[in-house]
Amino acid sequence: MKIAIYPGSFDPITLGHLDIIRRAARCFDKVFVCVLYNCDKKAPMFSPEKRLEMIRHAVAELPNVEAELFSGLLADYAREKKASILVKGVRNATDFDLEYQMAAINRGIWEELETVFLPACGAYQHFSSTMVREMIRYGQPLDKYVPLAVVEELERQKKADEDGKNLQRLLDMLYNMIDEAKSAPFSAEKCTINRDEALDILTEIRSRMPLEIKKAQELIRAREEYIASAKKEVEKMLRQAELDAKTIVSESETLQRARMKSAEIIRRAEERTGELYRVANSYTEDALRRTEEAIQMALDEVRQSRTRFRAASNEQMQQIRSGAAAALTEETAENGEK
Repeated sequence: MKIAIYPGSFDPITLGHLDIIRRAARCFDKVFVCVLYNCDKKAPMFSPEKRLEMIRHAVAELPNVEAELFSGLLADYAREKKASILVKGVRNATDFDLEYQMAAINRGIWEELETVFLPACGAYQHFSSTMVREMIRYGQPLDKYVPLAVVEELERQKKADEDGKNLQRLLDMLYNMIDEAKSAPFSAEKCTINRDEALDILTEIRSRMPLEIKKAQELIRAREEYIASAKKEVEKMLRQAELDAKTIVSESETLQRARMKSAEIIRRAEERTGELYRVANSYTEDALRRTEEAIQMALDEVRQSRTRFRAASNEQMQQIRSGAAAALTEETAENGEK
């Protein structure tokens, strides 16, 4: 499933934006229109919540398009939505140069995030949200430049502004009536005013008050939505921080266990090495002792053999000498007899 994100401030959404959204909806299975809190604009014309409302009205006919608010990094939002594609509309070379740089930055944050450029339709190349805001300020017709939802919202705001001015005018009239009224006799705090005229003013104020109350309620609801969105973002950041902390602790514990395990292995190896060293020394000493004893026994045997040999040799020499002496005596005796 191919999921794409079309980000922007959309202050307000234009027909050029809507054309890009429709074309992207034909290319991808799901398109998220991401309404960014535009920090670069100090005084946006519409609140983020109002922009989101107008976009949702404009894309209501597209079943695979959703619009959401987001205030963090676009790459983080893409990861959250499991989207790997950013859709950007480009009107001219200036737009392309800027969006090309942004595409490189987003890929640097998350390398799986690709940017697809859709060239603006020829009918919408010449205008932007900035131009639309200028036309709004000067009261120019906008039917050819913005969706119907934006036109209706501007009409509501214009009527609300007129009602607000009328309400202020009525209140001023009532204040002036009281201020110019004559004081009641013998009282500095009471005055006399035209009852029917005052009632007419109060009746008209009452008829216009619901519109002002509705507008105030819308402002309160927009503020609550903004607070809820901010709270959601903070909770998300806290959950991520907790996960990061747990991961760090887990990695630290794993490292500690690995160190303890390696220390135990080294200790056992040292003990085994010492034991083998002692066994080898004992065996070597015993072998040398036995060898020395065997050599000593062999030397003793050699000495004994040499003693026996000398004794036998001397005895034999003695026998030879005795025999020779006897033979000489016998020979001498025979010669004397002759």
